[in-house]
Amino acid sequence: MSPRLWFSASLLFFMALAPACTGEEEVIDPGPTPKPLDPPDVSDVDFPAAMAEAMGLALSVNARSAWLGHAESLGLAEQGCPSFYAGFADPEMADEGEGLSWYDLCTTSKGDGFGGSFYWESAVSVTEDDASGQTTEATRRVEGDAVVSQGDAVLFELDGEGEDSLLQLIDGDYRRVVYSSVMDATVTGTLPFPDGPAGGWRTDLNLSWTSGDQDTLAANGNVYFFDHLIAGRFDSVNMDLTLQGPTGASPEACTAEPIGFISLRDPDAFWYDLVFDPLESDGEYDNEPYAGCDGCGTLYIRGVKQEAPVCLDLSWVWSGALTPPAAADYALGLRGLGLEG
Repeated sequence: MSPRLWFSASLLFFMALAPACTGEEEVIDPGPTPKPLDPPDVSDVDFPAAMAEAMGLALSVNARSAWLGHAESLGLAEQGCPSFYAGFADPEMADEGEGLSWYDLCTTSKGDGFGGSFYWESAVSVTEDDASGQTTEATRRVEGDAVVSQGDAVLFELDGEGEDSLLQLIDGDYRRVVYSSVMDATVTGTLPFPDGPAGGWRTDLNLSWTSGDQDTLAANGNVYFFDHLIAGRFDSVNMDLTLQGPTGASPEACTAEPIGFISLRDPDAFWYDLVFDPLESDGEYDNEPYAGCDGCGTLYIRGVKQEAPVCLDLSWVWSGALTPPAAADYALGLRGLGLEG
């Protein structure tokens, strides 16, 4: 290119950039202003009943469902389908687990399909001492990306991981039970939910409670229900709360309501937050007007405070809602199934 042509081309290039160098800000048309969403109609919602139903369902979301689905699905296995391994089926992870696993894509002679990989481990111990009585400790863990099916029907599916533990102390008339569950998984199928919706749930819920000489409950996390609507309207629950029961409570403890919040979500992704006594950390809402121990919380719909408080009676939590699993359920191997190989 000749010097003259090069100069002309460069001049045109810098002229094209000139508006950006004048200091004038480019004006961008934001388009039409979005129309604010209309507030949902909640005139037909019984919030005390809906929140109680949500809490009851959340208490049933724990590792027991995943373990039950797994245990029942093992009863459908046969020699060679699926293939079982000591430790993790993945050779690179085999030394990281002390449990058992299966890994396969197969169909049994009866038409039950096993696909993916599944790992489990468990331990149970019972000790007795004249001074401290009987102590039962049990733990179990599941992890997998696996589906057990019969034709098009999902019998059991786990995508994720979970674990739970049981501690039971018995000494004469003294009794204490401590149960905890941590789940980060999707669980579906008819085997883990024989008495409930086969659609199952997706959760990251942490749950723990004690009973016997002291009643306490703590729950933190989310649960999304695939085929069930709470109060016929809400598909998810989110909570971060602790609740002290009447047994073993100190004189200054509040047993009428939890500390924290319970939230419901509808299919349109609107959240309905019921806030009780504030958590120790700064929360999203200032709830001082209802910080008394009266069983009532403040309801926020899409972040907008509602004037009328919502009051719950949670005494049912301590009347049989918290039942521990049997320690014997934690023991699960391949012996007795004819699959130990």
